[in-house]
Amino acid sequence: MVYYENKYTNRIFDDNALKFAKEVYGDQVDQDIECGYLRKLDTEPDCVTLIRRASFSTAVRRYMELNNVGYKEAQAGVRKIVDTMSGTKKKHKHAKKNKEEK
Repeated sequence: MVYYENKYTNRIFDDNALKFAKEVYGDQVDQDIECGYLRKLDTEPDCVTLIRRASFSTAVRRYMELNNVGYKEAQAGVRKIVDTMSGTKKKHKHAKKNKEEK
């Protein structure tokens, strides 16, 4: 997957985000790439960087690529990363069910 970084906001966009941006803004996206406002990243970012500078769904897709897992496993993995980053012990709705089963 190809990732682009906005020069001014430091936000990261993947192919899907650019596809939607092109639907809305048209040729302006291509002009932004040519002018250097959107620059192609040399290396693919890790999940933590995508959580901070992109969207949750982009981080989930990257997690799926890195760990070769399905969507639900990747979503749970990214949620754990988010919980670790925020330092909270936030209980998800499925956490209560797992304790009752034990």
